[in-house]
Amino acid sequence: MKNNHMKDQTKPSYLQGNIDNWTEHSEAQKSSILRRWEMEPCWGMWKAPDKGLDLLPSEMTGLYALEIGCGTGYVSSWMARKGANVTGIDPTAVQIETARDMSEKHNLKINFLEAYGENLPFEDASFDFVISEYGSSLWSDPYLWLPEASRVIRKGGKLVFLTNSIFFTLTCPDLEDGGPPGYELLRPYQGIHKVKWPDTPEETEFHLTHGKWIELLNSKGFRIDALHELSALPNANGSYDIVTKEWASKYPAEEIWVCTRI
Repeated sequence: MKNNHMKDQTKPSYLQGNIDNWTEHSEAQKSSILRRWEMEPCWGMWKAPDKGLDLLPSEMTGLYALEIGCGTGYVSSWMARKGANVTGIDPTAVQIETARDMSEKHNLKINFLEAYGENLPFEDASFDFVISEYGSSLWSDPYLWLPEASRVIRKGGKLVFLTNSIFFTLTCPDLEDGGPPGYELLRPYQGIHKVKWPDTPEETEFHLTHGKWIELLNSKGFRIDALHELSALPNANGSYDIVTKEWASKYPAEEIWVCTRI
């Protein structure tokens, strides 16, 4: 599947800042993230079980699966355990190194590559299933990575991606020490796209309105099958620094889009 397609090797201007941010914080976040290698598939901050959401096919034997922005690779590991032929890519070298170490430790054959979602190094129609969980879905411009995802997914294949909800983004204070999201709109809904936070100026996030997501997905050959809006589960314990259980019981902090390439 790799690698004749590299139409333009010019990296997006924001990419290096995001790589630097993940490199700087990777060690501090490693222990909590690596625990997910030991868990059954679950999603988001509140660890919603895959059962009921069914984001991953129950049987993936023989499927070619790609994770875009794989980080330490735990989602890739879930797919590999289901029998898929898995490739995970991430632009951050230290993350790929950790993912490779973990796959060796767990005796899983996963192809981890240092690459980025805006310019995928794969031939057209290479994959049956593509997923991004807080990878390109948050840190890459959707007007760049979604066309690439569309290109590498076979017709009838699936795209699943998880990111912050638009509610979260609109109500989150500019500065991290300003606290978690509240109940006031702090930035415009219309026209939202590139978001930079003043206390982490090196990093760039991308968010769209639901209307713009629908418009873009449809234009790139996707049928939208589901939009899951994740709130705190009733039995969830505690809160996170970036969102309280009280807030997340009233509003979804995260959203998951499930699409079919038509």
